[in-house]
Amino acid sequence: MKKVISLTKVWLTRLSTALERTPYPMSQCEYYRYQLTILRRQVSLIAGLSDANPLSVNHEQQAALRKMIGNCDLLVKQSNLKQRLMFRLLRERVKAVSHSLSDETTRSWTHIQRTLIEQVVFVIGEVCHCLLKEETNTKAFDDYIWFWQTWADVNEANTRFEFAVHKLGKRITSAHQSVMLQSKILQKRILKLRSFVSCQSQSNIQAISRNISDIPGIYSDTDVSYTHLLNIYNNANKLIFSLLDEKLDVLTSQNAVMTDDIKKHVLAIKYTVR
Repeated sequence: MKKVISLTKVWLTRLSTALERTPYPMSQCEYYRYQLTILRRQVSLIAGLSDANPLSVNHEQQAALRKMIGNCDLLVKQSNLKQRLMFRLLRERVKAVSHSLSDETTRSWTHIQRTLIEQVVFVIGEVCHCLLKEETNTKAFDDYIWFWQTWADVNEANTRFEFAVHKLGKRITSAHQSVMLQSKILQKRILKLRSFVSCQSQSNIQAISRNISDIPGIYSDTDVSYTHLLNIYNNANKLIFSLLDEKLDVLTSQNAVMTDDIKKHVLAIKYTVR
């Protein structure tokens, strides 16, 4: 009986090790940075969809989604058993969006795009947790969590600001008050990101904050420019994506030496998703 228990303990230990083992001969940290490199491309593809021509929305976005599915295939194929379900769920979400895209309007696609970025950011958080845990860098992980929470708040505030702007465009009652409220919330939250970003990004944040301050008040004699409000939203949206990319750039390069194996796989991604 004791021998059986001993064998069971050995088997469980080996199984636990196998679940977290990388499928390629690289360190755990290199492996997680490699995954973040692919996920960074996913973020870039989703961000690019913001500039897609609404008149050809299906063609441009289907092409980007095919590239995203290809990236998901790489993540699933080259993941350990513990991560595989997470990457499969991400792939199924992208496939579901791709299949339903032909029935979606441009307006509803905006909601789908936000759902995709939330899903990708969740996966990035899980991989970052593994990376920083492997490095035993508790402070860096706490900093990332604080950045992510602030980033998510800004993303949500910008979404609500966009809804208010569209209401104003349709001349809905009390839309101006809603624009003023949501713009102030966006301004307050976006300024919180200054402590996490580069000097250039801080300048961009200040520029958006100034543009928000220039929005005429409810009792102002100046009319509110719908185009000006949309520009604020679009500039904030681009900044939100660029800040996430900036954070991923740090995580994938900080104290990291790209081995030949990682370079080979990154090049494979580069030419696969074109």
